[in-house]
Amino acid sequence: MAFRNTWQIDLAPEAVADWARSDLTTEDRIVINIWAKTVREKGPDELQRHPGQWNDHELLSGFWAGCRASNFSNSGRVIYYRFDAHHRVQVLRITADHDYTKEGKND
Repeated sequence: MAFRNTWQIDLAPEAVADWARSDLTTEDRIVINIWAKTVREKGPDELQRHPGQWNDHELLSGFWAGCRASNFSNSGRVIYYRFDAHHRVQVLRITADHDYTKEGKND
């Protein structure tokens, strides 16, 4: 039996709160779950192999410098940090409206 090298995905408290927000549509949630399945099964490098689907890119400045962001819609983003040595990704924010502020919007 072959060993599968899967990745772990952790959600920061802010991402948990973002997921609970009502501005994520059912379609957004479906696409984010596909994103998570892709990362778990193939690793975050797979996102870069499909630029038209995820537009995965490194964030180079400001608070999120060193993190990455993937599109899940025209304006929706998953902001995450990858820990390659541990095959782990931590999702820091999920934003439906391209909001890159650390705190996000207050309800």
